[in-house]
Amino acid sequence: MAYASYLKLNTFGDMLKWLRRRASLTQTQLGDQIGYSHTLIARFESNSRRPNLELVTPKLIVALGIADEPEIKQRFIELACQNKYRTHGNLKHGRYQLSSATTSMSIG
Repeated sequence: MAYASYLKLNTFGDMLKWLRRRASLTQTQLGDQIGYSHTLIARFESNSRRPNLELVTPKLIVALGIADEPEIKQRFIELACQNKYRTHGNLKHGRYQLSSATTSMSIG
């Protein structure tokens, strides 16, 4: 997938997988860096589990090497903050608001 193709990624899991592969990390290696199991990383990538929003900024952005890539980082955070997500097969609604184009998020 070409560099700008991240815009075509529509889910957090798809973008996480793309970024992880781009960083040449296995699920186990990424999990080790952020303190999660490879099984949980696989669940994030399959969109069967959503990450804790506080995890996205400090840990995943650094581990995936996107801290200095504002457009990619912004898209990643946007996907993490989508207001519709699946939990145990039920569609849930939440309200997440990105408070800036950097790494700051607020939940409201």
